[in-house]
Amino acid sequence: MRGVDTNRESFWLQYYSGSISGDTALEEAPSPFAIEVNPKLVPNRTLLEIGCGNGRDSCLFASNKLTVCATDICKAGVEITKRKLPAPSCALVAGVRGLPESSVDYAYARFVLHALTEEEQHDLFSWIKRNVKHNFFIETRSLKDARFGKGTEVSRNAFVDSHYRRFMSADDLIQAAARAGLAVEDVIETTPGSGSDGACVLRATIAPL
Repeated sequence: MRGVDTNRESFWLQYYSGSISGDTALEEAPSPFAIEVNPKLVPNRTLLEIGCGNGRDSCLFASNKLTVCATDICKAGVEITKRKLPAPSCALVAGVRGLPESSVDYAYARFVLHALTEEEQHDLFSWIKRNVKHNFFIETRSLKDARFGKGTEVSRNAFVDSHYRRFMSADDLIQAAARAGLAVEDVIETTPGSGSDGACVLRATIAPL
C-alpha cells in the first residue's frame, strides 16, 4: 500500500478515541460479514485479518477459539485492537506488502481491495497463495457502488477524490484470483443493511488451487 499519511493517522487516532466523527459511525459490534463468516471457521486454527480497524471482527473470531493476528496500516487502530484481543492473539501494524510470511489457516479482509492498485492486489493474492492453507474471506465494493466514478479516473475502474477507490466486478475478482493461482469458491453481490450510500458489495471465499 502507499505510505502512511500522517494527517490520516491523526484523523484515525481522533476517530477511534471518539473525538471526531467519520462518514460512518464507529461500530464496536462485529460486522455482518464477520457474523456470516464465523460459523465457517474451525476452532483452534489461525486467522490473519487484513485491515482490522478497531478490532471488532478480530475479537469475534478470537472468541471462537481462533488464534488471530490482526493487522492494519493504522497504528491507532492496532493499539486499540491489541488491548481487546485475548492472548495468544496479537495485533501489528502492517500494510499488504508487509504481512508476515507465516502460514495461517484463514485470512479475512473487509474493504481493503478497493484501496489497492491492481499491482498491490496481485501482491496480496500472491501472499495468500504462499501463506493461507484454507480460505481467504473478503468483502469489497463492486462496480455498482453509488460512489463509482466520483473524482478523477486514474486507472481502470479507479478514481481519486479525497482518497483512492477502485471497484471490481465478480468476473474481475475471479480473473485476478486465477492469475495468482487462487480459485474463487463462491461470490455474491449484495447490499448490506448498513452505511448510507446504498453500496453494493462482493462477498467471496477464495482458496489456493
